[in-house]
Amino acid sequence: MAHRYWIISLLVLLLALQFEADAQFKDIGTELGLAVGSPVGVNENEYAEQDPQAMVRFLAAWPLFDRLQLEVGGGYARNGRQHGPYPYDTQMNPLDMRLRFAPLGTFTWFPYLYGGAGALYYHVNEGPAGTELGDEHVGWTGYLPFGGGIQYRMNDDLSLDLCGGYNYTFTDRLNPREDDENDHFMSLTLGLRYGIWGGTSDWDRDRLIRREERQLGTNPRKADTDEDGVQDGDEVQTHHTDPLRPDTDGDGLKDGEELLTYKTDPLKPDTDGDGLSDADEIRKHDTNPLVADTDGDGLMDGEELLTYKTDPLKPDTDTEGLNDKQEVADFKTSPLEADTDQGGVNDFVEVNRNSDPLDPADDLPRVQDQKITLSGINFRLNSAEILPEMVPILEAAVTALRDNPAVRVEVCGHTDITGPLAYNMQLSERRAQSVRNWLREHGIAAERILTRGCGPEHPVADNETPEGRYKNRRADFTQVE
Repeated sequence: MAHRYWIISLLVLLLALQFEADAQFKDIGTELGLAVGSPVGVNENEYAEQDPQAMVRFLAAWPLFDRLQLEVGGGYARNGRQHGPYPYDTQMNPLDMRLRFAPLGTFTWFPYLYGGAGALYYHVNEGPAGTELGDEHVGWTGYLPFGGGIQYRMNDDLSLDLCGGYNYTFTDRLNPREDDENDHFMSLTLGLRYGIWGGTSDWDRDRLIRREERQLGTNPRKADTDEDGVQDGDEVQTHHTDPLRPDTDGDGLKDGEELLTYKTDPLKPDTDGDGLSDADEIRKHDTNPLVADTDGDGLMDGEELLTYKTDPLKPDTDTEGLNDKQEVADFKTSPLEADTDQGGVNDFVEVNRNSDPLDPADDLPRVQDQKITLSGINFRLNSAEILPEMVPILEAAVTALRDNPAVRVEVCGHTDITGPLAYNMQLSERRAQSVRNWLREHGIAAERILTRGCGPEHPVADNETPEGRYKNRRADFTQVE
């Protein structure tokens, strides 16, 4: 019989190691337990001939591996029959060591198998009529318990344990009716087990064990206590955010949104340091919370919205040709007004023709002692085409010439120093003619307009820079009478 027992135990062990189990004894830690139930002898008497008896077992258990637990226990039991032709009553005090295997299950419940060995003290108090009880009916014997059960975890620490097993002894004295076969008995118990120390249970699979969750105040049964989209373990161990607050930095975005959707810093309300909270950038202004200057104009989004009231999505809010930073920092013009001085010519044109965008007096032609002063215009490289942004200047010239019909003007075309001199002289003449033709098309008599090509001889700016060369590609007006 013993040989059969060890074969069965080995098969149980091999079977258990083939399965993955969510229930892990290391999660539970060290346990203390108490179980009550009943033993039933099955050797010389049949099952139906047994009377229910009491059984109590105390135990302590320690995890060896995730699915293997060592249990030591002992207790008290009575076994026998009080009625019928063969009554008997035996007191038993078993002490044993067991291994429990949890081959499969969940964190809440799991079945297990057990097997072990121990010693059993027995004392036969009563036997059938005519049976003489002697010293051989009192003593110690070895026994082998094995069986299975189901453990249900009611919370992190407390479990309910239903266990049934078979117990083989090495004596035929438990039941005074001897049949030359060692006695054995079945047992069924219901108990409570309490984890007292060392449990690493992670019920919610958030990478925090229950002890850590208790210290933090998080919910050990919810992987994401604050429901921000990030598991508690990731918040604590990886991102250092608060697992109890969905919005750690208080910027209006949940930590999960910041980390997973927008890639912003959940510990900084203003990730890019531009003066706007991440939530305001995303939900109100449609700016980029990761780039301080969304439109790349040189002004941070916060400066544009809070200080200058410009559009952080447009580098040139007033669309006149100068970006917002140039207007604010370089020229002191208004980034919200295309023509800051309201003189009739926009800021970009004034800056590029070298007039003052803050002085309306130099924007348009003016009469002085029966003479007029006309502003010049600029051209693209190698071109005599009238640029659209120069039209307001020419329209002002037309108005001035109409208001002063006796005035004649000379248009002098100029170039930068790029290219051969002969080519530049021709190009400057074409530029003067282009202006003359435009004025004629708008009602000014041809005889009132003289033209001359001046080439690169009279620069008004440095020809070594692109800006200077642009200013030198021009046509000037001079009053001749």
